[in-house]
Amino acid sequence: MALTIGELVDYIDLDASGARRGVNQTEGDLRRLQARIARTGDYAGSSLGAGIARGAATAVAALGSLAPAMGVATAALASGAVVSGAALAAVPALFAGIGIAAAAQSSQVQDAFGGLKDHVVGSVQGMVGPIEQQLVGIAGKARGTFDQIAPSLKSAFAAVAPQVGMLADGVLGMVEKLAPALSRAVSAAAPVMEAISGGLVSLGSGLAGFFDGISAGAAGAAAGLSGLFSGLGAILSSLGGLFGQLAQAGGPVLSALMTTLAGLVKTLAGALGPALAKLGPPLTTLTKALGAGLQPVIAALGPVLSAAAGALGQLITGLAPLLPIVGKLVAALLPALTPILTAIGSLFRQLAPVVQQLATTLANALAPVFASLPAIVGPLVGILSTLVSAVLPILSSLITALSPAIASLGKSFGQSSSHSARC
Repeated sequence: MALTIGELVDYIDLDASGARRGVNQTEGDLRRLQARIARTGDYAGSSLGAGIARGAATAVAALGSLAPAMGVATAALASGAVVSGAALAAVPALFAGIGIAAAAQSSQVQDAFGGLKDHVVGSVQGMVGPIEQQLVGIAGKARGTFDQIAPSLKSAFAAVAPQVGMLADGVLGMVEKLAPALSRAVSAAAPVMEAISGGLVSLGSGLAGFFDGISAGAAGAAAGLSGLFSGLGAILSSLGGLFGQLAQAGGPVLSALMTTLAGLVKTLAGALGPALAKLGPPLTTLTKALGAGLQPVIAALGPVLSAAAGALGQLITGLAPLLPIVGKLVAALLPALTPILTAIGSLFRQLAPVVQQLATTLANALAPVFASLPAIVGPLVGILSTLVSAVLPILSSLITALSPAIASLGKSFGQSSSHSARC
């Protein structure tokens, strides 16, 4: 649908007021961007820390599966480094956000963003000529479409009007019933708020100690994060190449598989439909019978569960006094383990050179044997191959010669069985 110059001027405001509205809107968007930057400062630190911690936890878990004996210690050390680094990184990010929020109020920063706005608006207006032409055409098409759907919209608005009234009555009735309960809840919340107030003071002391503690490990956390990011960079690069090769090789396979699977599913669905329809009434009967059968079982199960719960409660009550005694016994045994573990560690340390020397000696002794194995195995394989080639024809001839006798024997056995069955 073509537009005349008059319709175009009526539909799109091309005078200076339209440009001023666009500039004012862009200025408002930039101001909201400044505020959003300030709000993002606080979130950036915590998001960075959480993302690093999750990535590190995944990496540590994968590495721990390769060495179960060292997995727990490795995970604890690596997680400590990453969590400390993430927490320490969150602190400057928090203060950076506060600083950005404060600096955004200065006239110098606002003038700089104002200049940026003018530059962006002027540059973009010179770039969007093709889009303006498309928008003009879309506007004309949209007017015709709206004229076509206007009767439908009118009917929809007329139909929804009573529903709005009914919904408003329901909301007002809910508020009327809910307001007294909310008032009582607010009055009863005073002890909860008092507990939260005291808890926040204790939480502040705990956080202060936490940050003082992790500050001592800043150097180690920095080294851990540097290694983590370097490793992730190398891993992601390798995974990208692997996924690209898999996509190149697996794309045609997946296309052929889905084409075949679509035909199979279509055929199977057509066959299963009538079968499942016939199973409907029997399954309904089975469900009713199952419910009727389980009802007395469940009713009789109640007293049994009650008795079992009572017995379990008595067992727990009887075992509870033993737990402090067991705890004292374990506490008394633990100090005795220290010299034992120290002695075992010293023994392993002394045995390490002997084991290393033994392994080296065995490797040197077995190396010639392993080197000569191909020369020994090759002739054996040749002998076995020759033997099989010579034996197989003999077995084939023997089976061929014996097959008539085996057939006669089977026939005789069948006749004897039939005669015995008649007698």
